[in-house]
Amino acid sequence: MPSTVTSLLASAGLRLGGHVQWKAPVPVGGSGVYVVSVSNDPNKGNGVVARAPIDGSAVANWLKRVPALRIDGENCANADELCRRLSSFWLSDENVVYIGKATSLRSRVGDYYRTPLGDSRPHAGGHWIKTLFPLAAMHVYFAETPDYEDAEQAMLDAFVRGTSGLIRENLFDPSLPIPFANLEFPRGIRKKHGITGSKVPR
Repeated sequence: MPSTVTSLLASAGLRLGGHVQWKAPVPVGGSGVYVVSVSNDPNKGNGVVARAPIDGSAVANWLKRVPALRIDGENCANADELCRRLSSFWLSDENVVYIGKATSLRSRVGDYYRTPLGDSRPHAGGHWIKTLFPLAAMHVYFAETPDYEDAEQAMLDAFVRGTSGLIRENLFDPSLPIPFANLEFPRGIRKKHGITGSKVPR
C-alpha cells in the first residue's frame, strides 16, 4: 500500500512537527528527519504523478557541468539517455520522493536547497530530486528527534515494505524500491542505477 508522510513518521514513533514549501526555511534547528513529497496533505497519498516528471533542461545542464558522467560505464550520449535511466526508478503510485535525516533540520534542508545539481557539497545526498519539475511544488515535512539515524532507517524500511509488487517489478532495480531520490538503504547498500561520475570532482 502506498505510503503517506504520517504513516512513515509513525513507523519511527514520530508525529509530524511541521511543513514548508520547497525552498522555504525549516523553522526548527534541532535534529530530526524530513520527507520531501508531492502531496500537500501528510495524511493522504494525493499528488502522485504516473510518469517521472524529469526536467530535461536540468538534466542537460547537469551533463554539461559533469561531462565525466557515465551510464553502465559508457559515456552518456545525451540528456534523453540519462532521463530514461532516472525515470526507471520512479514509483508511479508513491507521493514521497525523499527521506532524509539531519543533525540540524534548518541547516541540512537549507544546504539541500542550495546545492546545485552536480556539486558534491554542501549536501549532495538525494541530488536526483533536482532533476524533477516543478521543484517549487514539492512539500517538505519534518519531525524533531534525537534518534534521527534510527528514525530514517525505520521510515525507509516502512516505505520499502509498503511498495506494491507490480510497481516494484517495473523498476530498474526492483530489489531496492526506496524513494526516487534516496540512493542507499540500508547503510552500505546502494541502488543499482549504473550512473557514475555524477558530481563535479572536489
